[in-house]
Amino acid sequence: MWFAFSTEEQALREEGSIKNQLIACRRYVDEQNELHGGRWGLIVDEYIDDGFSGKTLNRPAIKRALEDLDKGRIDTWLFTATDRVLRNKHGWYRLLEYYKDRPVQFISIRQKIDLSSAIGRAMFGLVLEFGQFEREQTVERVVHSIRERKKRGLYIGGPIPFGVEATERKGHLKVNPAKQVIANAIVDALLNEGGCLKATCRIANSRGWLRDGGKAWNFQALAHWIRNPHVAGQVELNRKNKDKDQFLLQDSERYQLIDAAWEPVVDREKLAAARKLLDENYRKLKVNTWRDHEYLLTNMLTCHHGKKFTGGSGKGRNGEKYAYYKHPTSTKCDCGVGRVPATKIEQHVLRELKKLLKAPKLVDELCLEANKKAAAAQPNYPEMIRGEKKRIDGITKQLDKITDEVLNATCADEKQMWRDKAFRLQAERTNIEKQITHLESLCSHKPEEVSSRAILAALDKLADGFKGLPVAARLRIIKGGLADVRINKDYSLTLRVKNPNLLNFEGSKESVVTGAIGSPTFKNGSGGGTRTPDPAVNSRLLYRLSYT
Repeated sequence: MWFAFSTEEQALREEGSIKNQLIACRRYVDEQNELHGGRWGLIVDEYIDDGFSGKTLNRPAIKRALEDLDKGRIDTWLFTATDRVLRNKHGWYRLLEYYKDRPVQFISIRQKIDLSSAIGRAMFGLVLEFGQFEREQTVERVVHSIRERKKRGLYIGGPIPFGVEATERKGHLKVNPAKQVIANAIVDALLNEGGCLKATCRIANSRGWLRDGGKAWNFQALAHWIRNPHVAGQVELNRKNKDKDQFLLQDSERYQLIDAAWEPVVDREKLAAARKLLDENYRKLKVNTWRDHEYLLTNMLTCHHGKKFTGGSGKGRNGEKYAYYKHPTSTKCDCGVGRVPATKIEQHVLRELKKLLKAPKLVDELCLEANKKAAAAQPNYPEMIRGEKKRIDGITKQLDKITDEVLNATCADEKQMWRDKAFRLQAERTNIEKQITHLESLCSHKPEEVSSRAILAALDKLADGFKGLPVAARLRIIKGGLADVRINKDYSLTLRVKNPNLLNFEGSKESVVTGAIGSPTFKNGSGGGTRTPDPAVNSRLLYRLSYT
């Protein structure tokens, strides 16, 4: 029995990979039968996966082969090379482990490996390791090549947007002047219509401003085209990391927009205004009034029994959606706290957290750490000065030798050669002496220390831009300062900080609506009616924030 697979491109070639594998496997069977008097074996079936890659076992022919193996219909797998069956070493190991106690042999023709023997299995392991290594190197080379081409602003692949077209040079696009006029007219129409995609599509289609291939515009295609960086003459690098916290990524993995090798189809400022309108309209649409809440206090918010809250959402009578915190369904707790409105409680906790970031002791500690790092980063000027002085000593010794050579020279040309070399060394020594003087001046001036005012300014900037930070960065700040937030019996909030020695603010009183008492009216998903806050009870409650 033999097995083969090939990609679609290989399968289309008449004399391609599959036919060669067929011939090689049949010839091997004939040769073995000649050596063993016709008793070696017969070809039971031929399993061919044309047009499929060998990365996984999820292929029609190999599934059929595995079924035949399990039924005992065949006892030998014959293939030209291991990568013709599978290009994953872990998959091969699992396959061999599954069939190790069954009467099945695996034979590779090209690699001369017979897995029926111990030495064959050992050699097979080495072949797989090198095959895996080669595959990983290929992937790395391809990824590196794509990254470098994007850094040069070249087009890598994918659909070419309206307004640009391919050229003879690989990776280089060019702007189509006729389509550029239409593209600008479409964007102008979008801006005039206040960002309404459907109205803009009607205008464009009625005036004959069709897409490539004569297709009419629809609002999905138009929105995608407006947001396409190629239209703005840009190329995205590390697009998959666009929504990740860039602070946690290495420089080579951070998302970047790079100027492309072609001019923008539409002016970037005009495109930015159009994209801003699209984002605003997206938020205004009733169907999209609800945006997934981030639940920054998940598993940090607890009741007075210590049971944690997780995020959830519900709909009111007007169809508007609300975010809240509640105990998980699996948690049984008689604390009396029902659903906690997420937005309100987060607003108050974050406001207090911003105050905590400006605690005097914390500012002093940050100043101390910043100055320590600045001092550690200070170059070792004395060592650098000593190194430059050693260079001067070396040049002085060379000049002494050159003086002797000049005195011993027998002709004028030879003397002139040594004099020129001496002039060059003297000029080099002069430059080094200037460098030493500069280093000595730097060594005498200590770096300016970071002041508490600068730290407070940085913390103010961090607090003001907190909402604009990625979710991961906000969570890191919250969890770095707070251990948990507790809802007490009287519905007051207690913020427990991780380091009370640094974050030493006294408790502040705030009006915070929490619990089922202050929640909006929610529909009960099980059909059990609705809940409405009790205004009489709510008006008697005093909500406060304190620290422990």
